[in-house]
Amino acid sequence: MADPMNDEPGQQIHVSRRCECVRISQAEIKRVTAEAVRRLGYRQYDLSVALLDDDAMAELHWRYRRRRGTTDVLSFDLRDEADGGLEGQIVLSAETARREGRRRRIAAKRELLLYLVHGILHLAGYDDGSPEQADRMHRKEDALLAALGYGRPFSTRLGVAGVPARARAPRRQGK
Repeated sequence: MADPMNDEPGQQIHVSRRCECVRISQAEIKRVTAEAVRRLGYRQYDLSVALLDDDAMAELHWRYRRRRGTTDVLSFDLRDEADGGLEGQIVLSAETARREGRRRRIAAKRELLLYLVHGILHLAGYDDGSPEQADRMHRKEDALLAALGYGRPFSTRLGVAGVPARARAPRRQGK
């Protein structure tokens, strides 16, 4: 049977799982990925999404960022040239999503999808290296996830209005 997310030429999403820590289907990951990419204006894409445990994520974090410990998401831009498409790998720590979801009292799936959208935004050129960039990126994450029916993760966890964004929004570790 044909995969509905991979029927169109130039629109590929591949999902692999090495950790079953979060209950989410490949179809849902593909649907959220495709819709987020479409809403960002991309019509051509070839993306790979991998769900890993913390140990595998820590190894990649050290290998590619020279940082110890695990992280929630890593993005790897694989485009050879700027052809208007999006090509890359997004690696998600399902174990971190489960742990952080529990800590924040939200579904692990919702936390994982936040990481997914965050990784997609990195591939699309968003950065979170400064407080201003992080605030812009978090607003975009909120907008995309709300449009997809998953709520606004940053607006619901940021606390009292008027608190500076850098104090409200924790810096993301992954790129």
